[in-house]
Amino acid sequence: MSSNALKLMRALIVGFVAALAGSARGQNDAGGNDSGPDTLKPVAMWHFEGRADAGPRPPAYPGFGAKNAAAFSDGKKPVLIVSGREAGAPATQPTGADVMPTPAQLRFGLHDAITLEAWVKVKELASGHLVYVVGKGRSKGNTKNQNYALRLKGAGDQGKLSFLFATAPAGEVAAWHRWTGDNGFALGGDRWHHVAITYT
Repeated sequence: MSSNALKLMRALIVGFVAALAGSARGQNDAGGNDSGPDTLKPVAMWHFEGRADAGPRPPAYPGFGAKNAAAFSDGKKPVLIVSGREAGAPATQPTGADVMPTPAQLRFGLHDAITLEAWVKVKELASGHLVYVVGKGRSKGNTKNQNYALRLKGAGDQGKLSFLFATAPAGEVAAWHRWTGDNGFALGGDRWHHVAITYT
C-alpha cells in the first residue's frame, strides 16, 4: 500500500466499534462574521451500510437512520484501507454515500488545516494505550511513514482524544508531534461519542 493510503486502524484494543459518518460541519460564528452558507465539503467520507453491527441510531441519536450500521474491529487489522481514487475518477461510489479522495487530497502540508471526525463506541482501552481511529500512512509495518492520525488514548476509565502529525523531514529525520486532550469520555457501556479534531 502506498504512503497515500488512508487507514482506519484499531490496535491494542479489543471490542472497539467506530462509525465514520456525517459531513464536515461549518463553525457557527457567533460574532456575526459569517459571509454566507458554509460551502466546505468533506474530502473523504465513509459509511458502513450492510454491516451487521448497529451504529448510533434514533431515538438516542436522532441524526442517524434507523438502520445505521457500524464497523466493528477486534483490534487485529484495519477495518478499511483506502488508497484514494485517481484524478478524474468519480468522487462518489455507486451508492453515492461514500466520498473517495484523490491521493493529493489526503496530503496535509505546511499551513494546511485539517479536520478529522468520527463516531466511536469504545468497550475497553487499556490505560496508556493508543488506538488509531483514522490516519494516513503507517502501512506494512513501516512506522516511519506516519503522516497524521486521530487517535484515542486510554486513561484509567476514560478515552481521551489524541492527534499526531509529522512534519517534513529535515534530511533523514522526521519530527512527530503529539497532542492528547485533558478531558475524556467514559469507556464501556452503550454510548456513542462524537470525536473530532481540527488543526490549523
